[in-house]
Amino acid sequence: MSTPNVTSTEASPEPVARLRPRGTVWTVLRVHRVALWVWITFVVLVVAGAVWLHFEGLDIREAKRLCTELKAEAFCTEGSAVVPGWDHRSLMDLTAFLIAGVPFAVAAYAGGVYIGGDFEAGTVDLLWTQSVSPLRWLAVKLGLAALLIAAGTAAMALAFRLAWLSGEENLLDPWYASGMFNAMGPAVLAYALLALALGTLVALLTGRAMPALGAAFGLTLLVRLLGDIFRSELWPKDRWDWRGRMPDDAQEFRYEVPDARSTGADQATREIMQIHPASHFWPIQLVETLLLLGMAGLAVAVTFWALRGRLP
Repeated sequence: MSTPNVTSTEASPEPVARLRPRGTVWTVLRVHRVALWVWITFVVLVVAGAVWLHFEGLDIREAKRLCTELKAEAFCTEGSAVVPGWDHRSLMDLTAFLIAGVPFAVAAYAGGVYIGGDFEAGTVDLLWTQSVSPLRWLAVKLGLAALLIAAGTAAMALAFRLAWLSGEENLLDPWYASGMFNAMGPAVLAYALLALALGTLVALLTGRAMPALGAAFGLTLLVRLLGDIFRSELWPKDRWDWRGRMPDDAQEFRYEVPDARSTGADQATREIMQIHPASHFWPIQLVETLLLLGMAGLAVAVTFWALRGRLP
């Protein structure tokens, strides 16, 4: 008697296996899994905190409206203490500090551990005898890190921007303040990617983890300081003629210039004012972002060129 064929109805594991990272990507994720989970946890906590601050800001704005319009004194102290020991402004400043500090953490980890650790341990030299070339290894590590950094930083910047827009303007730093500007736009993402590129480059050039960590951190700090100093020059300022009402939340620049109406040796001067209104936030952000991404691309190109020169 022949045995009937029995067709298995169990689901094939192949579709699930296809979703699992393989090869070099899987190896990188496993080696740096602790840092990956720290990054994911940090992003989730910051985004959750920014969303909470968004709704807290709406409540404070409504309380101020009730205080001023309805003279309801019970609401006039709302927002002074969001949590014990912290007011809304302090919590916003802390969140901005955490987001704006991401590029420095990226530079330190890339230079000291993610790339610098492999160079110091000789992992790159070992790859020359394996099926994965050093160029492919570097491309995978940079691409994977850039993807994770970009996704997390963009989520935090977007959530913080939402919280800043919903807050009461008298309780917040203006958009042009360094802490705010560096935390709620695409520029912070570009700073983080540049920090990754700088950390990789100095790790390759030094071949040592700790020197690369310090150099990458220092270069990232230098770029940030230069950005804060020259940011106002990235977009043309508007001339303010002292007539009408000054635009809300405008950054002011006052200059002393010679008065063309005066004559003689002691020529008088007059004051003129130029401003960056709030509408200049996005143009300045985009120009700075493009400059930073260009610098990051240049650093990556130099890194691959230098690595290619080390190949036997």
